[in-house]
Amino acid sequence: MKTLIVSAILGCISIGSAYATPPRIVIDRGEDVRDRRENIRDRVENVRDRAEDIRDRAEDRWDRRHHGGLLDRIEDVRDKAENIRDRREDVRDRRENIRDRAENKRDRRR
Repeated sequence: MKTLIVSAILGCISIGSAYATPPRIVIDRGEDVRDRRENIRDRVENVRDRAEDIRDRAEDRWDRRHHGGLLDRIEDVRDKAENIRDRREDVRDRRENIRDRAENKRDRRR
């Protein structure tokens, strides 16, 4: 909405200047208007990017204050539990291998 108003104002300025100046200068001013519009768009985009960065930083600060690293701790505990499960599975596999080897030795002796 704001860009529509700005472009309408800039359009009126360029139309108004068309009546007061020769055609060559109008073309130059038209390019100036396009450049200004582009600069305004760039500024608006930069402001939006800055606002998004500020929001992200504020969310990060809020998370750190209110959770006190709790989310990280929960993730660490989950990782440790998963590692323990993996180790138990490895131990089971080793025991099975030992049993299989013992059975193979018994079979060879017979």
